[in-house]
Amino acid sequence: MDLTKIECFLSVVENQNFSLAAEQISLSQSSVSKHILQMERELGVQLLERNSQHTRKVVLTEAGREIYDDMKTIWGSWQDILSRLEKYQTSQALRIGGVDHLQKVGAMAPITAFMREHPEIHVEFEEKDTRTLLEMLQKKEIDVAFIAHIYYSGRGNLADFPLERYFSTTLVRDHYHLAVNKNHRLAGYKNVEWRDLDGENLIILDHSFSSNRIIKETMQAHGCQAKIAFETNGTDSIWGMILENYGVALLSRKVIRQMKGVVAVSMRDPIHRDTVLLEPKTAGRTEACFHQFFTSYQTQR
Repeated sequence: MDLTKIECFLSVVENQNFSLAAEQISLSQSSVSKHILQMERELGVQLLERNSQHTRKVVLTEAGREIYDDMKTIWGSWQDILSRLEKYQTSQALRIGGVDHLQKVGAMAPITAFMREHPEIHVEFEEKDTRTLLEMLQKKEIDVAFIAHIYYSGRGNLADFPLERYFSTTLVRDHYHLAVNKNHRLAGYKNVEWRDLDGENLIILDHSFSSNRIIKETMQAHGCQAKIAFETNGTDSIWGMILENYGVALLSRKVIRQMKGVVAVSMRDPIHRDTVLLEPKTAGRTEACFHQFFTSYQTQR
């Protein structure tokens, strides 16, 4: 059993409410519920009464009351260990998560500038897709995240994420263009309508990327009859297929610019993609240092 489950259990008991508990520990309500259910499965007993006949509040079952004080002791001991070890920590660490296109949009500059100014802070960087980064941020497996916010006409990949608990800074605003071979029939168009894609082979990033769902929903909204010919987990594969004139793709213009031999054609009513930095509002000393630095860096640009 990991400590996050214990933290969730204690917070729900303290607040007598899943939503308030989630807000207190900066996780989504669904994540808190999931951790509690996993904890109950591991222990083989029900710990919380969700639908009490006498009150709307979440209350402990008899089994929950049996272990509540023990869980408080375990959590308290862990917090005490962390506190006592602070004096032995000779260096600070910052865990950063980022999507794979940061360099392509110039978003690595503030990270490297921070590292130069604060050599005493050890920076760890993990490259993941946006969905994974959001989960890692909520589980506190990373401290800050550079993610892609993809949206179109009210649809977006951050709809279920508790943004109110985080500082959100938009670094780069961009929108999707049509990526085509220079010899493709659409290469000479100034603007492309969604209906112009009817009958085309469309190459897109797979379901692990937020853009997959947004592109499919937007196509459906426009009645677009393009064929999803291939789904892949990397833009290099898309690039290669476009060079072979096998199909077309919808990608950020800044990404297409990195693809030699590929033409970017503007879309009317395009899908938008912003590169965004998310930082928890309740942060430690190192995270606060990064937030202060980043805010100043953005102001001076």
